[in-house]
Amino acid sequence: MATTSKAAFNSTRAWELAGLAFLWPCLQSSGFYPLSVVPSIASMDAATVAFFHLCYSIELIVAFAVMIALRRRLEALFRSSRTIPVLGGFLGAVGHALLIACEAGSSSSRILIMAGMPLVATFEAAFVLLWGCRLSSDGGGRAVLGIAISFAASQLGLIVVCSGFLPYAPFLLVCAVCTGMCAAFSARGASLSRTFDLSSMRQLPWRMAALMMLLVYFCVVYVRLRIPEFSGDASMSSKLFASVLCLCTFSAVVLCLRRFADPESGLVVVFIILASVYMVGLLMVALFPDDGSVLARRVLIAGEHCVEVFIWMTFAYAAARKRLSAVLAFGILGILLVALPWMLSFDFRYLVPIAESVVSSDALNSVVTVALCVTALGTIAYLSVYALQIARKASEDAHSSHNEAAKRAFANVGLTERELEVGVLVYRGYSAKRIAEMLYVSEPTVKSYTSRVYRKIGVHSKQELIGFVDGRDLFM
Repeated sequence: MATTSKAAFNSTRAWELAGLAFLWPCLQSSGFYPLSVVPSIASMDAATVAFFHLCYSIELIVAFAVMIALRRRLEALFRSSRTIPVLGGFLGAVGHALLIACEAGSSSSRILIMAGMPLVATFEAAFVLLWGCRLSSDGGGRAVLGIAISFAASQLGLIVVCSGFLPYAPFLLVCAVCTGMCAAFSARGASLSRTFDLSSMRQLPWRMAALMMLLVYFCVVYVRLRIPEFSGDASMSSKLFASVLCLCTFSAVVLCLRRFADPESGLVVVFIILASVYMVGLLMVALFPDDGSVLARRVLIAGEHCVEVFIWMTFAYAAARKRLSAVLAFGILGILLVALPWMLSFDFRYLVPIAESVVSSDALNSVVTVALCVTALGTIAYLSVYALQIARKASEDAHSSHNEAAKRAFANVGLTERELEVGVLVYRGYSAKRIAEMLYVSEPTVKSYTSRVYRKIGVHSKQELIGFVDGRDLFM
């Protein structure tokens, strides 16, 4: 029975990670997704594409807002329903198919675009919230690791596609179908109780999230300003390079998260890794400012994609740990991270006259570039200090928790004050030499106290002592 339950759980988990992996290409496909799947999009006027994409951005924000308003009903449905995911995947596939069928300049193209965009917007908003709900049902550490694994898997799939084995636009259509099917296979039971009030969102890590989002906004705005004119989507070779870099980065992230028992410490190390990749991209853009420096821009874009995933990880961790409404948390995240950045960068770039003035003026362009770079560097510096503060606090909290657990376990075994002190330090993993230095006694004295502790609680080694404390703490 236990084996069957474990197998079912592992199967559910695998479907969840696969489903989110299929969603990532849609979330990070292009600066003007879903119009990027229109075959002849490069031949369309930039202002026309920007107008259509602005309409899509508004539709996406409205979809998130409606689902946030209905969060009490949708929370349980997103976790347990099998019908809604299939329907959502179908809507996404139909929307992509309508856009792929467009021919730029034909009389029916505008009708197909206007019909397809709402379907894709509904699909995208629904699955951002659905996978947020599913993954945050696990513990915070499992949610964080699951998001990292799913993103690494998605980049592996993109490498295959960008290498020329599959056409890109139909691949996104297939992703819409597959993420819906995976969600149907990974449906869960009743959800845990959640906090649905808007005031509960104060518990999210807004300080770090806001600054990380600033890096995302910097990248999408800066890169779009550096592109002299609209020429369609990025080349497959550019996407391939970014996917390889993201895969390498998140392979290291997954290994890092598996190594740390404490998720908060793991997230701090992950931030350092991702900030380093982003800094490399920023430095390359600064060193190669010419418009032809495609490689530098792709490194920065890869860093920005990784930062987006990190923000997902922090929101999922907070929602899981504090029992927050995932629909509410990820709905706000969707508006701030999925819809607004590209609206501000792509749509305003080609629709607002002042944006064109910035691009056409070398002096003004240089001032904006320096201001953006200084802002990004300042943000990274502040985030680094803030991350170290979080790591220090997490370490202190862990030590305090270990002390309390050991003291509870040793409460009724007749230890003296000094024996209790030594027992707590042994439980925390310190060696006899280190304990002797901390208590200002000799190492043989520490070993004598340790032997007495072992005898009184009925164990024979440090590992047995740790098992004794953990077992008693779990029982209590």
